[in-house]
Parts: sequence; C-alpha cells; structure tokens
Amino acid sequence: MLFAFSTFWMYIWFCQFMLIWYGNIPEETAYFIPRVSAWWLPVFLVNVAINWAIPFLVLLPRGAKRRPAVLATISMMLLAGRWLDLYLHVSPPALGARPVIGLPEIGPLLLAGGIGIVVFFKAYDRSPPVPSRDPFLAESLEYHS
Repeated sequence: MLFAFSTFWMYIWFCQFMLIWYGNIPEETAYFIPRVSAWWLPVFLVNVAINWAIPFLVLLPRGAKRRPAVLATISMMLLAGRWLDLYLHVSPPALGARPVIGLPEIGPLLLAGGIGIVVFFKAYDRSPPVPSRDPFLAESLEYHS
C-alpha cells in the first residue's frame, strides 16, 4: 500500500504539474513560480524525493516490502513528506522568498503527534494485541509469505 500510494501521489502531482506547465496559463503558473525559485527549489526537490523517489526505489524489491523495519522507516518518512508537501503548498505565499521553519510550523505537528500517541496508547491498553479466542491464531503466527 505504501508503494502504491506513494506512486499514486507522484502520478497525481505530475499530472497537475504537467497540465499547468503545458497550458502555460499565467493564473495557473503563478502557483509553481515561487516554489521553483532559488530558496524554495531545494524544498521542492526534497518534497519529490521524500514522497516518491526514495519510497519507490526502496520498496521496489519484494524483500523490502516484507521487512517491518523497512516499512516502518518508509512510513515515518512518508509522514514527514506529507507534512513537507503541505508546508510547500501553504508557505511560499505566506512566508515570501525564503522558507522558515520555527515554532509555528513545528508546534502543531508536535501537538498532533502527542495527542495521537496518547490516544493510541489508551486504546492499546483497552484491548489485547493478540486475539484470545481466535481458532486460526497458531496457524497465522506460523504463516510466512
């Protein structure tokens, strides 16, 4: 799913970019001009790398998709990439010529992450991680694809 949605993100992103570039309508190209300017271009390229290029190359082999550590790393990277994508959508018109990352950008992320962790662990404490009366439990624990 990570591989598929990362590739789908790139497909949608590139279709939008190509359509705006090919149409060359000034009202539409104004969106991309600040994002590919001198200071925002590295953020723009890192956005594409984190959201598509790295997950695509890492998850292309079948073995990588079967290792939980690789999937967890790519998942965290895609969460960071999603934040960066939203930052790139909102910040160039609001901040101007240079990207700035400070407390107003990181604070809501930390707040949402903290609330998510608290909610997760409260829900995790209420139910066992392994079903207790599942007739296929032993078989499913031994299964390897």
